[in-house]
Amino acid sequence: MQGSFNDALNDSLTALHILGIEVPKAPTKRDLDIMFEEVKAEVLAIGFDEILAIPRATDPRTDLAVAVLNDAGVYRL
Repeated sequence: MQGSFNDALNDSLTALHILGIEVPKAPTKRDLDIMFEEVKAEVLAIGFDEILAIPRATDPRTDLAVAVLNDAGVYRL
């Protein structure tokens, strides 16, 4: 859906919703700051090397959620 930001965003958010992952369409700056700090704290607590050593997901829903989020990042949603 390159060239159609709204459609691509809606499709990505719908796919995540179906997978049970709720992501706000228009988070506030405060929401973003909170989410960023939570993720940063988790990453730092676990450590980069340990994260890289985690095996690939075996649950197809988790694998699909990661793929949707990856695609969203590639298309700059």
